[in-house]
Amino acid sequence: MKHLIFLFLLTIISPVLIFSQSLPKIIVIPESTSGLCYIFQKDQILKESVDEISEGFKRHGFRVVNFNAVLNQVKNNELCKNSQKLLEAIIKKSNATVYAKAEVKPVKTSTGNYVSVTLNVLDSQTNDFIAYGSAKSNKFNTTNFAMLTKRAFEKIIPDLKSDILASATTEEIVKFEKPKVKQTSDVDINIPVNPKKNNSRYALIIGNEDYKSYQMGLESEINVDFAESDARSFKKYTEKALGVPEENIILLINSRAVEMHQALDKMKIIAKSLNGNAELIFFYAGHGLPDEKTKEPYLIPVDVSGTNLQFAVKLKDVYDKLTEFTSKRVTVFLDACFSGGARNQGLVAARGVKIKHKQQMLKGNVIVFSASSGDQSSLPYKEKQHGIFTYFLLKKLQSTRANITYKELSDYISEQVGIKSALVNNKEQTPQTNVSPEAQSEWKEWRMK
Repeated sequence: MKHLIFLFLLTIISPVLIFSQSLPKIIVIPESTSGLCYIFQKDQILKESVDEISEGFKRHGFRVVNFNAVLNQVKNNELCKNSQKLLEAIIKKSNATVYAKAEVKPVKTSTGNYVSVTLNVLDSQTNDFIAYGSAKSNKFNTTNFAMLTKRAFEKIIPDLKSDILASATTEEIVKFEKPKVKQTSDVDINIPVNPKKNNSRYALIIGNEDYKSYQMGLESEINVDFAESDARSFKKYTEKALGVPEENIILLINSRAVEMHQALDKMKIIAKSLNGNAELIFFYAGHGLPDEKTKEPYLIPVDVSGTNLQFAVKLKDVYDKLTEFTSKRVTVFLDACFSGGARNQGLVAARGVKIKHKQQMLKGNVIVFSASSGDQSSLPYKEKQHGIFTYFLLKKLQSTRANITYKELSDYISEQVGIKSALVNNKEQTPQTNVSPEAQSEWKEWRMK
């Protein structure tokens, strides 16, 4: 009888033991490692947030390596000047199986404060994507952002933990039914790696998806499906396939007007500092809208409504800031339309009209890849969890390992988006490629890599 009881208990306990043993060793690292040697010690909110997320992983059974301890062990003057090498040294020293890049954004509003937390979990050996989670805490009248970080983390961890476990290939886990895995697009894995880094390349990448959280009034805008995913994936391709050093990339997720203007000003200063040698890349996914009277196109920050464009970002101002100082080349990708019809409507589409926006004059060595033409909408590709334009942009970079001319990329995007939009969205979408007069004679031979 004792043997039977023992066997019964073993059948209950052993799966739990195997499951807990399969949780990997993890280290939590801030999303941006630029200036980390100094900022992490001075930014108390960042430090407390990383500590809180680490504690959260511990509560859920992970073996956690203390980031601050490892940073203090590896940092030196040389590594502190090179964020990519610093990141590699931290991961190697930690001996962690996976690492979580954490982006924490504290937001203060008149109705309370909250924290937005985004986690990307990657394999320490291959840097392959494993899991992703993003959530916001509820609003509270507190400045205890560590507590708010904890609340946001607890919303993320159930699915994140399941995805991490499901990615494991150990024999023990295979014996049990794997938890449901969130869909990952084929362009989000197997990203080609360019070993050469171009220190003169800089990128500003913006993904504005969550408009509702930042607009509490009756005229709040509808969210833009997959815009955040577009920006994060393009950032990975920019760093890995296009050879842009991580410290040269500015990534804005759900950016407000002031953040967009500040980032554009940084790009302008960079171009000025490099005396004509800069290569600038600008990517935007989110709402776009023309002024009803002037037809002037705008990019819409998450805290701006289409009914009041006073604080929106003029597309003309984007081009002016990127080209105020001479650059070797400026490449712009716009997965937004300017007709008033968005991926899932909103903006002036709600008024029952569409507007053909004013075409912008380009100057300097500039090329603009736009997702749609005229009064068309820029649509999603729901099966692939991306905007349809961004999906085929990434797909071509993936299949060619970014060894492709601008003309080849333009032709591919135009053809594939046009065909697939008709098939999956039953709507016409024709990408445009606009080139400045100065670049007309040579842009076709420019190469992405």
